[in-house]
Amino acid sequence: MALLVQELDTATGEIAAKHISPATASTLSTLASVDTYTGAKTFSVAGLAATFQNTTDNASSQVAVFEGDRATPADNDTAYVSLRLSDSAGNQDEGARIAWVATTVASGATQDTDLVLSALVNNTLTEFVRLDGSASQLAFTQTLVPVTNDGAALGTTALGFSDLHIAAGAVINWANGEVTITET
Repeated sequence: MALLVQELDTATGEIAAKHISPATASTLSTLASVDTYTGAKTFSVAGLAATFQNTTDNASSQVAVFEGDRATPADNDTAYVSLRLSDSAGNQDEGARIAWVATTVASGATQDTDLVLSALVNNTLTEFVRLDGSASQLAFTQTLVPVTNDGAALGTTALGFSDLHIAAGAVINWANGEVTITET
């Protein structure tokens, strides 16, 4: 089994692939503290494609930065990471997305960012959860359900919710209709 190693040519900024036989390689060099890649790069290997590890002995260690850097920033600019899987024809389809939205970008203003989790539903990328930075709230755009019936509590005996706000016409339904309260 050979190992595929990607190596940066610092003179050209290009990445060169090298195959190393296990019999000839006892150690591999690590990347320098800061390496810059320009242009799109694809790393394609069988098995684990990449591991990023920060070995700094701190309580909080930054491991990676994903950055959308637009020349003309505007409110609601979005950057995202696509999560893809192969379909039965071998196409790589986006199945989910983790996005961050800069809701306010004006210099000197209070900076707010939303974190958005989306997944594919009937071939349409659909937002499910938004951590709303400007409102300091967690917003669900789809139905919130436990994995199994009676499988999750809302709060605990020690940490209950303060208020329940329900829209006009809403129904509180216990035991699949055994007792219902309907707002009119």
